[in-house]
Formats: sequence, C-alpha cells, structure tokens
Amino acid sequence: GEIERLMQGDTDAINARAVDLSLVESAFQRRALARLRRVPAGSVISYQGLAAAIGVPSGQRAVGNTVASNPVPIYVPCHRVIRSDGSLGNYGGGPERKLKLLRAEGFGVDFQRRVPPDAVYGHWVSRIFCRPACVAVRRAERRQWLIFANPERARRFGMRACKLCHPA
Repeated sequence: GEIERLMQGDTDAINARAVDLSLVESAFQRRALARLRRVPAGSVISYQGLAAAIGVPSGQRAVGNTVASNPVPIYVPCHRVIRSDGSLGNYGGGPERKLKLLRAEGFGVDFQRRVPPDAVYGHWVSRIFCRPACVAVRRAERRQWLIFANPERARRFGMRACKLCHPA
C-alpha cells in the first residue's frame, strides 16, 4: 500500500491523502501539524523553524510535544523535524525508523546522524536555496530555513538557486 510505496521513495500517495486534524487537542497543535504537512519529502525543518513558521518563534518545546503526540505519523511527517544543531533528534517510532524514512525520501544523513554537508538551505519567504556556507544563510535566521537533501529537491519545491553561492 501507501507505506510500502513511501519506503520505495514514492511520496505521492501519502501527500495526496487528506488528513483530518479535527480531533487534535489545541489550535496550536493543529497549526503545527498542518504546517508540517507542507514540509516536502526530501527536506527537514527544525523544531524552532516549525514553531516560527506558525508564528510562535519561542515555541520549539511545544512543537516537540506536538510532534511527539502526532496522531497520524507519516501522513503528518514528524520524521522530517530535526534539532536546530542539525542532529536528527527523537522520533516516536525510534531513531532507526526515522533514519529509514528520511533515506527513503532521498534525504541522506551523515555517519553522525546529522544533516549532510551537501544539503542546501531553502528560505521559506524568499524561495531561494543556498549552500550552507553562503553569507545569505549566515545572515538570515535559521528558523526560516528548510533543509533540502539536494538542489533538485529544492527546485521541485519551487525554490531557485542563490546568485551569491550558486548551489548547483
């Protein structure tokens, strides 16, 4: 079914499925989970970034609790949320399953289970993606970035390459 297809790298069935969040406890949690559904396959976002994206920049702990109690994992892709330091963080299904899901979506992770150095950073607002060492990445707030597995994934999400660092 859908899960088997996802594990083979086909995210279309999961993404196309409507998800009813009406039974989620609070409006904050519904906003966080709805926004998380918009994080595309082949990318990750930090807890702080997700909190900022829903208008609560200091709400990373609340986002962490929300993600931990996600009633529909995979359909609301909590495996795509990482720590601000680039490490994978926790996952209700265990770290091995999180790693397996990210890899199935094309997001490689280095041997230390951190974001790999060839990942690119895409800015939610400007829709521009950069190399991690780009001056634009260092200037902008980290919480405004999605991290993509590679430039192709960023382009698929409608982002364009930075003119300063020229990321492939």
